[in-house]
Amino acid sequence: MLLFGFSEYGDVTQFLSGYYDTNIGLKTEADSYRKIAADMGIDPDEILFLTDVEREARASAEAGMQVKIVVRDGNAPLTSGALRDFPTITSFAQM
Repeated sequence: MLLFGFSEYGDVTQFLSGYYDTNIGLKTEADSYRKIAADMGIDPDEILFLTDVEREARASAEAGMQVKIVVRDGNAPLTSGALRDFPTITSFAQM
């Protein structure tokens, strides 16, 4: 939450109803994403998960979530498998 308290737009925590960190589990394990969906009371297939990390994309997809990989400057190049298996976006307009 600290990140959202000091964004370039000021404190935006008032716009968030909750957040999840590694207390729920590792970001590379499907069970973590299942727990998040259950806690939210939403079926995993109704959640769009955005990430720039292939292992997180695979774990969330295994949990049943829709996944898009965000391509950003400075990130590690994506593998051919990630490019084959997941749609990529470069801006929120592409969601």
